[in-house]
Amino acid sequence: MAEAATLAALLKGPTRYRPDLHRERMKARRDFILSELARRGQVSEAEADLAVEKLGLPLIVKPPHEGSTLGLTKVTQADQMPAAYRLAARYDADVLIEECIIGRELTVPLLGGRRDARALPVVEIVAPGGNYDYEHKYVSNDTQYICPAQLDADLTARVMELSRQAYEVLACDGWGRADFMLDQQGRPWLLEMNTSPGMTSHSLVPMSAKADGMDYQALCLAILDTASCKVQSLAVQAGGEG
Repeated sequence: MAEAATLAALLKGPTRYRPDLHRERMKARRDFILSELARRGQVSEAEADLAVEKLGLPLIVKPPHEGSTLGLTKVTQADQMPAAYRLAARYDADVLIEECIIGRELTVPLLGGRRDARALPVVEIVAPGGNYDYEHKYVSNDTQYICPAQLDADLTARVMELSRQAYEVLACDGWGRADFMLDQQGRPWLLEMNTSPGMTSHSLVPMSAKADGMDYQALCLAILDTASCKVQSLAVQAGGEG
C-alpha cells in the first residue's frame, strides 16, 4: 500500500533531499501522530446516519472551522442526527462527526515556535452537566476553572507532551491551545488545536500564564517576541526562486 511504503520510507530516512517526498513524509508523520491523538471522521449528510452505526452514541456533530461551540450538537439519539448535521452545515461547508468522550475537560496553552514551544499549566474546565457550550463560556458564571488542574504528575506530563507534539506536527507558531477530554479510564484525547485562542483578561491562556507567574503584559510580549514575517513570494511557493 502507498501509505505503508510512505511510512517505511519515513522510518528509513532519505538519502537525498526531495521536496515532493519530504512533503509526503511530513504528511505521513502528521497523520500517524494525530491518529494516536484523536478519533474522528468527516462525512456527507447522506453518510451521517452511518456514523451512529460505526461510532456509536453519543456523538459530537460540529463545524470544524467554527469556534465557541457555535453549531455544535451532542447527539444522544439517532433521530437527532439530521437536525444536528443541518445545524453544523449552516456554519461550515464541512461537518465533523466524532465520538463524544465522556470525562474531564482539559486545555493546555502553548507559547513559542513550532519546535521549541513551552506548555503552560493545564486548565480543567468544569461546566454544569459537562456542557461547555456558548452559554457556559460567555454568559453564565456557573463554569469553574481549575488551574493548575488537579492531575497526578505523570498524567500532567503526558498531556503537556501530547500538546507539544500536536503543536509541532501542525506547524503552529507564536501561541495556541490544545483542548483535550480525559476519558473515564484516564486516557487523554485531543479534540483540537486552537491556533488563535482568546486573549481577553478572562480567557484561558492568560489564566494559565498567570498560574505560571506571567502577567498579561508579559504574556503579550512573549507572543510578540516570537513573531516574524512568514509571507513568501509566489515564486517561492511554486518551488522557484524568490
